[in-house]
Amino acid sequence: MINKKMMCAVLCTLLTVSAVGCKEKNTVSQTTDSGMTVNSSVENIPIIDLEEAKSIALQHAGLSEKDVVFVETKLERDNSRNEYDIEFTANNVKYEYEIDAGNGNILGFSSKSISENLNDNDTGASLSSEGSEQITLDEAKTIALNHAGVTESNAVFTKAKLDYDNGIPEYDIEFIANNTEYDYEIGAKDGSILENSAKRIDDTSQTSAAAIKTDEQITLEEAKTIALEHAGFSADQVIFTKSKLDYDDGTAEYEIEFKANGLEYEYTINAFTGKIIEYDVDD
Repeated sequence: MINKKMMCAVLCTLLTVSAVGCKEKNTVSQTTDSGMTVNSSVENIPIIDLEEAKSIALQHAGLSEKDVVFVETKLERDNSRNEYDIEFTANNVKYEYEIDAGNGNILGFSSKSISENLNDNDTGASLSSEGSEQITLDEAKTIALNHAGVTESNAVFTKAKLDYDNGIPEYDIEFIANNTEYDYEIGAKDGSILENSAKRIDDTSQTSAAAIKTDEQITLEEAKTIALEHAGFSADQVIFTKSKLDYDDGTAEYEIEFKANGLEYEYTINAFTGKIIEYDVDD
């Protein structure tokens, strides 16, 4: 009789330990440095901690912790992946980073000027689109490429145009290189980088711009030359206001726009044949 009771007690103990063990194997509750609690499976537990993620971001930005003010540091889940969101400010610039908590890779980052010390006279009216003090579109592209550490031969530009923000001229530059999408806003007056971001593109979800580039595709510069020759101008006689790769019903084509002699020229050029699909000239 005593042996049966002892056997029952041992069996109950084993069952309890087994149940607890299964529960601990399936789910882990983790509290981050920001006070956030994340429940995740064992295989999804972050490998690097928050301090390591902050160090990765700071090293990429070329800053030390004493130079910055952290705005946000937290662990989040995105598409079944643990990521650290790191935001900080330094020298009138706001930095935002997404760090893979599993391997420490930078999934995306951006930096934006938050300086408010513009001169009262620093308005769009003080600088016309044809002013001699303004940098060219090609110079703006070069600034963006150099900052990203990308050569022009390795980049596919999806946008390159002059735009205005509250009357201030700036160049919008977007390109794809090395499975990364880059986005820049360059001040047209002094070539300063007003805002920039870079985001990884998964191999299985690259945009058509990156996937379609082949040896047969003409470059953006070749498309601009085709438009200039058709209009009868050289590059130093015009001001480009738009030059980008676009798609119409799946067909890759370049949109080229420039000003010369008081007229505005618009061209659409096939990105593979170099044929002028359409063009227009307006006052």
